[in-house]
Amino acid sequence: MPPHIKDRILGEWGIDKRPRASPTETQQQLNSQKLQTDRIKPEIASQNFGLIADNSHPPDFGVTQGPAQGPDPQSNPSDSKQKENLLLKYIDQILERENIPLSERKAKCAEIAQALELDPKYVEQIALTRLQEQQFAEIESEKTLIEDLISKRKQSLDLHQILPPEIACILAQVAAAMPTSAEHLMTVGWSTFGCAIGTAAEVVAWSGFKQKSCVLWTINTARSGKLKSQTQEVMVNPIRLLQQDANSEYRIALKSYREVEKATQQNRDPDGLPLEIPPPPVPREYWVEHITVEALIRTINENPRGFLVHRDEIDGFFKALNKYRAGKGDDEAFYLTLNNGGGPKVILIDRDRRVEVERSCVPITGTIQRKTLDEELTPRKISSGWMARWVICLAEMPKRRRTRLPYPHIDTFLKDIYRKLSVLKMHYRPIQNEETGEVLRDETNRTVYQGFPITYHLSDSAADYYEQHFFNPMVEREEAELNEGFQLAMSKWSGYCLRIALILHCLHEICKLKNPDGTLKTYLQLKEEWKLSGGEHSDQPFEIEIPTEIEADIIQKAIAASYFYINQAEVLYKGQQQDEDDTGPVIQKLIQKSEELRDTAAEGWISTREAYRNCRELVVAAKLRQMSNTDFTAAVFNLMVSMNLGETKKVGKSFKWRILS
Repeated sequence: MPPHIKDRILGEWGIDKRPRASPTETQQQLNSQKLQTDRIKPEIASQNFGLIADNSHPPDFGVTQGPAQGPDPQSNPSDSKQKENLLLKYIDQILERENIPLSERKAKCAEIAQALELDPKYVEQIALTRLQEQQFAEIESEKTLIEDLISKRKQSLDLHQILPPEIACILAQVAAAMPTSAEHLMTVGWSTFGCAIGTAAEVVAWSGFKQKSCVLWTINTARSGKLKSQTQEVMVNPIRLLQQDANSEYRIALKSYREVEKATQQNRDPDGLPLEIPPPPVPREYWVEHITVEALIRTINENPRGFLVHRDEIDGFFKALNKYRAGKGDDEAFYLTLNNGGGPKVILIDRDRRVEVERSCVPITGTIQRKTLDEELTPRKISSGWMARWVICLAEMPKRRRTRLPYPHIDTFLKDIYRKLSVLKMHYRPIQNEETGEVLRDETNRTVYQGFPITYHLSDSAADYYEQHFFNPMVEREEAELNEGFQLAMSKWSGYCLRIALILHCLHEICKLKNPDGTLKTYLQLKEEWKLSGGEHSDQPFEIEIPTEIEADIIQKAIAASYFYINQAEVLYKGQQQDEDDTGPVIQKLIQKSEELRDTAAEGWISTREAYRNCRELVVAAKLRQMSNTDFTAAVFNLMVSMNLGETKKVGKSFKWRILS
């Protein structure tokens, strides 16, 4: 707890070392009472009142002061008013200086009393009242901020507002049946849908403002036991099914390659030139879990379309960075390059070859508990922009219960969606031999092509809407923001909004491919139509082509989703800032409650249950931290013991605290 909070809690004014949360009736009367004074010599008043104005505390005036006299009805009202204003001014000047020792504060109050010919105790009482007024105003301000953050945390993301109805309905059914949060489902979905699209698409808002891919790093945070992992599985498991199919295809291709290689070696003419063996097949990776940076570089080179990095506990991913470099590597910097859709240019010494990739698509997703996430929010990781890259969902998870609602077959549905996204059309260029310039051909004598992304543009109306309703307001808001973490997070969303718009555009377009009965065409149906149209005999692979212009309605949906996550980021960073400061009013309220119970049978003891039932501030602070009321109350009890503000005891299952006598 900051020293000034503890300072305020203890009071330190000698009148009441356990100040109440709000002014008492007597203190309110003192505050509203007009200050009346004895007769003072005009020459002293005119001399002293002019000298104190520019000092932080009144100097020693050398005025001899006896016991304070009662108010004189004959005193000049203008002098009384001037004295009142000066007294409040001097007290405010003292209160601006925090952490002043008690002895020094009392001395300053005595100096004020001497200069204004007032009773020192009366000055101290007015100062205490003034301090408590300021504390009360600060508490109300903190309450307003915390309540605003909690309301933003409770905001929802309406899937029916942003997704195609076919996808929104099935995700909503899954969320209700588990039950889980639809916001958490969609948070994972940004990474999985973006992974499926990969490097096939890039988006341009206007000239000079482009996003190279759909890379979004996402984190779901909730308390343990809230189905975080199961929520991830809903969206990630269909990617694993695609991986299983790819592994089967790779095993078949590898077996054929080895047979060809063996036959070539056996039939080779001893006197002739060695026959050229085709390159071995490369496994298609859709997702990885535990992977080092070196292995990641090779995987990116072998899978230029992109893949997903999924860690159930993303904290393990954080801890693995620079694991093999004694914490002195540049793993974070390497990943920051990938977040922008860039590609690594690396020379691998062990394999004696160069790896140079122009672009990449490596979305990352995982879960974490709130307390662990707060530990990652270090000043270095915030200032470097590392934490700003993550799209974090703090939405509340529903209570675990048996719903008896039908659970839809989402694996098959999402797998088909992912497969269709994974074959979106790309630009292709024939690959040429670097030495001879000849066009490369595969074992079936087909030309080998290299893919390049299709560029998707915002329509004129979409670009105007994006600029007026998101880009410009976010730039202004970012410049005015004082919280560094939230400011850096906002700076990323001008680009992230475009990435979300690109994902939504692709989803809406592939959901327009329907059968006459209104059902979605499957991947196999679309591929069969391609074969019947003669595509099987061409050099080009099977692809799905969609319009390249993103309309205004899509950018509106993307902006709605973006504002949800921006509010989540504000809750995260500004909530962390409140973690220490908001314990002040909680402790004050508990001290007051314990004093009230001191002369009762309870002897001042308060249980955790009694505490959070009688202290609204405690419940608010617990919700902000995603902690149970009991756990947070116990933590506050232990904090107050460490500050010598009380003692604790355990009676059965009940944990109690009381203030020291």
